[in-house]
Amino acid sequence: MRGNLRLSGTDRRTAILEAVLPLFAKKGFHGATTKELAESAGVSEALLYRHFPSKELLYEEVQQHCSRVPDLDPVFERLWSTRPG
Repeated sequence: MRGNLRLSGTDRRTAILEAVLPLFAKKGFHGATTKELAESAGVSEALLYRHFPSKELLYEEVQQHCSRVPDLDPVFERLWSTRPG
């Protein structure tokens, strides 16, 4: 996400999910920090937490987003192997 686009809450959440997905895929749940996730989405950590109250919830929603987009499932299979906990 670049620039100061005014997005609806739903569009902003989707944009964040799509922006953080590659970082989670590369570093896994434990390797990606909330600071890095926010930076990759082009938002502050505060805004990230406004939309996703925890890193765990963000991770779960990224996984759900991948399952709704069939082409992403094999590409980001690593997400499934780095579950929080």
